[in-house]
Amino acid sequence: MNKEHIQSALAAIPTDDFRQTSKALLATLGYRSERTLDLSGTVEDFIQEFPAPTPNTKTEQAFRNDVESVQLLFQFTSDEVADNTQQTLDLGADFLQESWSESFLFFAVTLKDNTYSRSKYAEFTREINKRLFTPTVVLFQVGERLTIAFAGRRQHQYDPNRDVLEQGTLIKDIRPNNPYRAHLDILSELSLEECLTWIDANNKPKNFDGILAAWLAKLDTEELNKRFYKQLFDWFE
Repeated sequence: MNKEHIQSALAAIPTDDFRQTSKALLATLGYRSERTLDLSGTVEDFIQEFPAPTPNTKTEQAFRNDVESVQLLFQFTSDEVADNTQQTLDLGADFLQESWSESFLFFAVTLKDNTYSRSKYAEFTREINKRLFTPTVVLFQVGERLTIAFAGRRQHQYDPNRDVLEQGTLIKDIRPNNPYRAHLDILSELSLEECLTWIDANNKPKNFDGILAAWLAKLDTEELNKRFYKQLFDWFE
């Protein structure tokens, strides 16, 4: 994956429309789709379109207070992996329960303040994910920084009709104008090109399940820490 292209896509984020620059960054990484819902971008519209199982909680109120805008970018399915014909989604949020379960959703969220803790990002990520039925990637814009959050899901141990949100992973405080090498490395590793290479090497199917397995492997906290400390050691050497 050409990291210069990633860096160029990142550089547009602080100055241009965040929804469009988010889609451009994801397209650079190989993720494109016309499957979407046209929402206003307001928090109220999002909450109405994707109601929570338990409404009006403290975390929902915090979400209302801190979020400037929230946009659904697109749905990415096995069809996109196979480069099949794409289609526009116009069936509403109820369609989620039937056919969105095996796909990624990508959201772009702009927050009001200039800095947030990891726990706050995790809280907002869970607030979005608990309303949905599929693994969701959230791109947060905070001032001139970008944070990418991902939360996987697994089937409930005792109830096959329910799923459980797993602990999320953050790529926190990416500096679009001057990104750290480690951030560029991680984004490159998450590209569709690199994920397909991982799929081939690990004999996984070239569909949603394979891409999900690749993301989970590449965002494994232990592996990310190993990579960080190796880069730190190489720098000292």
